[in-house]
Formats: sequence, C-alpha cells, structure tokens
Amino acid sequence: MSAPYQAMKAADGYFVMGATNQKLWQLLCKTIDRPDLLADERFATVALRLNNREALIAALEESFASQGSDYWIEHLLEVGIPAGPILTYPQAFDSEHGRTARCASRSIIRSRARCRISASR
Repeated sequence: MSAPYQAMKAADGYFVMGATNQKLWQLLCKTIDRPDLLADERFATVALRLNNREALIAALEESFASQGSDYWIEHLLEVGIPAGPILTYPQAFDSEHGRTARCASRSIIRSRARCRISASR
C-alpha cells in the first residue's frame, strides 16, 4: 500500500493519481506548489503518509480544488506522475482503448432487444 494512490477530488469531479515513492511525492508537492507538505513530518515517508492518509488527502484535495481534473491530469502526467480520468461505463466502452480492446459487444437477447455487454476474458 501507498499514499497518495487513489481518486482525488478536483474542482469539477474526481481523477486518479499516484505518487507512490519519495521522488514522485517530491514532484507532486512541487507541481501543486505545496512545499509545506514536504516539510510536514506526518508526510515525511511513504509509511507516514499512509498512516496519516486522511490528513494527507484533505491537504491535497484543498489544492486540487483550485482547478478541474483535466488540468491536474495534464500537469501531473507532464512531470511523470501517473494520473488519469475516471470514466463512466459508456465513456470507457467508447474510448479508443475500450474499442481497441473490444471491452464491449452488442448482443441480441431472447426478447430481441439490443444491449451492450461487457466482454469477459
């Protein structure tokens, strides 16, 4: 386990991100302009960040609330911090990855109604 590594609330909704080691943690604090978090003893190591996860998430979401999720995803990815959107099922099925991976298929059920189902592998 690690922290922060989860969904985060931004101004317009949620996105996922992970700063799972010390290098990424330092990059995150620099990217969101929060040097105070680097100086906070509660967040000095991965283990301490995990133990103080509630306070950590509150502090990070305070910063993330200043912009939308697309803004944060772009800026985090730009510096090498894993981040991405949280998609609805229709968005995921209709995404380039969803279409390429054939995550859904159309089927005709007994009532002859068309429905879209998840593809199991």
